[in-house]
Amino acid sequence: MKKLSLLLLLCALMASCQSNKVLLQLDLAEGETYYQKSTMESHISQEFGGNNIDIDMNIIGDMSLKVLEVADDSYLMEAMFDKMGMEMKMPMMNMSFSSEDADKEGSNPLSKMFGKMAEKPFSIKMSKKGKILEVTGMEQAFSSAVDEIAEALGDDQLDKVKSQMKQNFGKNGMLGNLQLTSPIFPEDKVEPGDTWDAAITSSMNGVDADHQITYTYVKKENGQYYLKANGNTKMAQSEKVDPAVMPFPMTYDMGGTLNATITLDAETGWIKTIDLDQAMEGFVEIEKNEQLPDGMSMPMEINMKTKVTD
Repeated sequence: MKKLSLLLLLCALMASCQSNKVLLQLDLAEGETYYQKSTMESHISQEFGGNNIDIDMNIIGDMSLKVLEVADDSYLMEAMFDKMGMEMKMPMMNMSFSSEDADKEGSNPLSKMFGKMAEKPFSIKMSKKGKILEVTGMEQAFSSAVDEIAEALGDDQLDKVKSQMKQNFGKNGMLGNLQLTSPIFPEDKVEPGDTWDAAITSSMNGVDADHQITYTYVKKENGQYYLKANGNTKMAQSEKVDPAVMPFPMTYDMGGTLNATITLDAETGWIKTIDLDQAMEGFVEIEKNEQLPDGMSMPMEINMKTKVTD
C-alpha cells in the first residue's frame, strides 16, 4: 500500500512538472495586423580634444505588421512604419524630426523624409520561433524616400543621408535591430527557471554590435508569459564608419552589457512589452589622416533604454 501511495505521489509530481512546461512560439493569424511601438532614449558621452561632449537622442518608431502568408515554420509579413521621429540634443545644437510634421508648413527636409518613409511598405519573414529570417524592400523604400526630397537636401547632403539611412535602416541593420527587440524562442518546452542562449548582430551607426544573450523563462501569469534576458555586447573593433557619414577613418573598440524584461501574449506569442537597458564603454579610434596626423583615441560611454509595446 505504501509503495502504491508513493508511486501515485511520484506520478502526481511528474504531472505537475509537465503542466508547468510551455512551448514558446508565435501563433499568428493570416490577414491579422500586429503592432510594435518603440521608443529609444540614448545618452552618449565622449571626450574629444580634451573636451567632454554629451549627446542625448530619442528615437520613436511605431510599426504595423500584417501577416500575408503562414507557412509550416514561418510568417511573411508586410511591415510599415506608422510613425517615425528623432530628437537630438548636442552642444550648441538641437534637432527634431517627425513624420507627423511632414506636411506642416515650414517642415524641415528630414521630417518630410520620415513622412515619405512612413508611406512605404517592406517585407519581413520571421520564423515561428521568433527569428527574423529576412528583411526585403527596406533599402529601396528608404532610398526612394530620400530621392523624393533630394531637391530640398541638396547634392552635398544627399549621399550622406542615403549612406546613414542605409547603415541604420538598410537590410542588415534593420534585421539585427528588429531582432534585438524580438526574443528568439527555444525549440523545446520550458518551465520556470529554464534558460537558452542566442547570438544577435545589430547595427549602431553602421558598426556591427555582437550580442550574446541568455534568456530565462520566468512564469505564466494572467494570460502572459514573462521572460528576462541578460547578455554582453561587443562592437566590432575592425569595422570602419562609412566616409560619407564621417570624414575621418574610425574604428570602435567598445563593449558592455544588456538586460531586458519581456512579456508576451500567451495565445499568440506576440510582444506585449519589452524594457531593454544597454550600457557600453570603450574607445573610438580615429586613424591618422591629413587633419589629424597623429590620429586620436576618444573615450566613449553609451547608455540606452528601449521600450517596446504592442
